[in-house]
Amino acid sequence: MVTLLLMLVSIVTGVLTQFGDESRKADAFFMASKKRYEDYQALYREYSAAREDLNAAIEGVDILRGVAATKELLKWQDALTAAEKELEDPLVDVKKGQLWRLVTPMFLHFGVIHLVFNMMWLWQFGVVLEMRFRSMRFLALVRAVAAISNIAEGFWSGTNF
Repeated sequence: MVTLLLMLVSIVTGVLTQFGDESRKADAFFMASKKRYEDYQALYREYSAAREDLNAAIEGVDILRGVAATKELLKWQDALTAAEKELEDPLVDVKKGQLWRLVTPMFLHFGVIHLVFNMMWLWQFGVVLEMRFRSMRFLALVRAVAAISNIAEGFWSGTNF
């Protein structure tokens, strides 16, 4: 039963995100992730520019006023470095309580063929595993595998979800 439910949700989200005109696509459901990534890129560009400006300012102040005035600017640089580390953390949203980000990416697909092959695998192995483990344990297994794989992807290539 869980296998069929997972297949149905995956098919519906796949169909909604693959077909229809641009204004009516269900990509709006997933645009938050894209927007978040674009926001991250914009913040990172601003951060990089600010850091370069700050480094130039630090050098200028160091030359004009000496080392004493530079210490305050170095505190700002440390704050920017801490902000950069937070932006690079793939689990920053999960740590803030957004636990759904661990499992929702399992419903995203890169195209119809990807969706079809995932459904074939789910039908082949999901039915057998669900019969062996029963529905609730199978659902727990699916969620655990989704969470582990999404965490691994986040550390490997950065999070986009």
